[in-house]
Amino acid sequence: MSARNPLLRNTRGFAREVLAKAQRQVKLQELQAHRLESFTPVIGTDYQCPTCWLMGKHSTMTPSCDAPPDVLFGCGTCGYEITVARH
Repeated sequence: MSARNPLLRNTRGFAREVLAKAQRQVKLQELQAHRLESFTPVIGTDYQCPTCWLMGKHSTMTPSCDAPPDVLFGCGTCGYEITVARH
């Protein structure tokens, strides 16, 4: 029975770590849902990056002049691109 106790302690410790990670992920998703509700696509004359907004940053999307023709705007912070499918 004593040989099982270290294994049981390790298993419980691992379970606590997994639970803590899951709780952090839930909190992050709740925060992102709240941020999504408050997303403002345009501030002044600048289009905002939705990806950065969800991560708590304010980044401006800029027109993509040198990009492929289907890319309209790009974010210089995270690299997110807004594209339009051309048929």
